[in-house]
Amino acid sequence: MASLRLTLACWNYDRTRGLADGSIRPDGLELVYLPLSVEETFFRMMRHREFDCAEMSLSSYVASLGEERPPFVAIPAFPSRAFRHNCIFVSAASGITRPEDLIGKRCGVPEWQLTAPVWTLSRMLADGEIDAMQSPRTPSTLYTQPGKVRRLFENYVEVEREYYRRTRIFPIMHTVVIRRDLYEKRPWIAQSLYKAFLAAQRQTYEGFAQTAASMTMLPWLSAHVEEARREMGEDWWPYGLQPNGHVLETFLRYHHEQGLSKRRFTPEELFAPETLESFKV
Repeated sequence: MASLRLTLACWNYDRTRGLADGSIRPDGLELVYLPLSVEETFFRMMRHREFDCAEMSLSSYVASLGEERPPFVAIPAFPSRAFRHNCIFVSAASGITRPEDLIGKRCGVPEWQLTAPVWTLSRMLADGEIDAMQSPRTPSTLYTQPGKVRRLFENYVEVEREYYRRTRIFPIMHTVVIRRDLYEKRPWIAQSLYKAFLAAQRQTYEGFAQTAASMTMLPWLSAHVEEARREMGEDWWPYGLQPNGHVLETFLRYHHEQGLSKRRFTPEELFAPETLESFKV
């Protein structure tokens, strides 16, 4: 029986490498892996539905669920997670030294789909036209004009570690979606794709366990892995609904409170139901 050929747009992550190089093959599927930047993937998928499956901003996906006919259905695989305390930058001329100093200040936020506004905002931050900027992409002026731009939390690693210890939240940035029209015709795709994402992630975990030779150009990789395990457990980047329930609940509450979703969704409503249960042999 011939496999169903699907396009998957997703950045070139270590945790998806097995899907990109073909060493992990989803049951019944032939993936055409397109390693596009996240901004390009989001733009093309949200505007034109160009791909069968794609990485997507969790916030954008939840917002799309409010449409009369939601265009996508997600699986509980999360290729991007990140603490964001390190992404708040301030102008040296602003006098901002603490989070509460941001109240009443002019803060810039780039439009989520585009990279270009980040560079304009970088100049404005250095020139003092805006007091602060929140952006997942580091402004160029942090390095080119370090006397004018700095992070709000210079010790962001300690701040983010303390945040995790206190909340047990490792924020989810992106999920993986399937075009709903495709899913409704072949619902088995969701489970097949989810299992493949899990297998690709396990492959990466196994690589981290090998200490004879480093799989990355990080000189203290083993120390980073040991720290992650010590702070967050063996599966420090969990997929699936159950281990992420409290993270998703918190995210969905914030999303609704900030007016980004028409109602407060439950975590179970986000994902294809087939991916919320597993079988045992």
